[in-house]
Parts: sequence; structure tokens; C-alpha cells
Amino acid sequence: MDASGRFDRLRARIPEASLERIDAADYGHSAGKNLAALRDLCASGLVPRSLDVGLHEVCALTRWSEGAGVDRLARALACVLRLLDAGDHNPADRAPVLVESCLPRRRGATPRRRPLRLDCRYRSEDRRTG
Repeated sequence: MDASGRFDRLRARIPEASLERIDAADYGHSAGKNLAALRDLCASGLVPRSLDVGLHEVCALTRWSEGAGVDRLARALACVLRLLDAGDHNPADRAPVLVESCLPRRRGATPRRRPLRLDCRYRSEDRRTG
């Protein structure tokens, strides 16, 4: 599934609490502004070619969240939004986190012992570079 398809699936099921968690990732410096943008993106399904600087930042910070209590839906949505952001020139570091965020997780499950093989291809819309 491509990033657009993943976004459509995530936006349909992401709870308000996950959007609030993304919004709070910058310790509340731009609280509310990013939440309104996230709500609009999820309601409309329309992602701008380049994310607003503040929204880009909270998505970047959410992408780095980890641990037992991580909000996997928030992290997956943040990764997808950054993958769709045309102004973000390094998509390769988000794809593995997105895949891990979308894997089913059982209560008490231990992390995978075998490495997850992931082949990524990045297709540029600029025919000269990609």
C-alpha cells in the first residue's frame, strides 16, 4: 500500500487522543494550531504538498517516540504525513518506523528476534532526479 492509501486508512480510525498526542509533541509550544490542522487533514483527506513548519516539526518529534507506551497510531500518522510532504527530502528513515507502527501487537508480545527486511523505493515527481 502506498503512503496515500495508508493515510486514508489511518485517518479513518485515528482517535482524537492520538491527534492530541501529535499536537503536544513540541511540549505545547504551538498547542491547538497543529491540532486544528491535523483534524482538518483527517476530515478532508487532503494533504498539502508541503506541511506547515509547525506541523512538520510535531510529526518529526512524534516519529521518534518509542517504548512500551508509544501511541502507534499517532506515530504511524506522523510518518505517513512526512512521507507525503514534498518538502521532506529524506523519506528513507520513516518507512521502517511506519511499518513497525502498523504491525499488529499482542499484549505481552516480545519484540521480533529476526530482523524485518524492508525494501524501499522512493519515486520522485521530478523526472530529472528520480
